[in-house]
Amino acid sequence: MPVIRLDDELDRVDAIKVDCEGYEVEVLKGMERLVPKNPRLVLLLEVHGRKLGQVDSSLSELAELLLKEYGFMVHQISYKHCICSRSKLPLEQFPQIYSIEEFVTSFRGT
Repeated sequence: MPVIRLDDELDRVDAIKVDCEGYEVEVLKGMERLVPKNPRLVLLLEVHGRKLGQVDSSLSELAELLLKEYGFMVHQISYKHCICSRSKLPLEQFPQIYSIEEFVTSFRGT
């Protein structure tokens, strides 16, 4: 399957579902221009912690991108899914993850 960078194909987007079996970091890095241009962007992310290590990435690297570089608020909605947004969403029923350490602990078993 051909691989393209979202930055090369899209200018505006409201939501993206990411389920890429361990390549989450690479996918997010391919959106480094797109994310800042779309402040209302919502990501539904499936986290594959074990597979991240198989492709030379890590949960802490993924958390760094989401929380620090892109400034997302991250809400865990299941044992391996989270919703990420920079605008406040009505997600009070789901725990918010505030730190890299918390993210790693929350998704360690995925």
